[in-house]
Amino acid sequence: MKPMKTWLTYESVNYFKVCMPTYKIVRLFINTCDTETVATGLTLEEAEEHCQNPETSSKTATSPEGKARTENDGPWFDGFLEE
Repeated sequence: MKPMKTWLTYESVNYFKVCMPTYKIVRLFINTCDTETVATGLTLEEAEEHCQNPETSSKTATSPEGKARTENDGPWFDGFLEE
């Protein structure tokens, strides 16, 4: 059996963009309401998985990087938004 060739067209790519939204991770700094985009182009599952990591909140982060961010910028957390 020969492998089937698949051709993506502009229309099919746009169809997937509409049917399969992507998400971005946004870090919110509570004291200043500033935001920082951490990642883009994620599936919903990837975005949810990222935000379930304890290192994505000043309340639960234990890494040196997370602790330093909290010391420098105050409370923060990562959330996600549809792109």
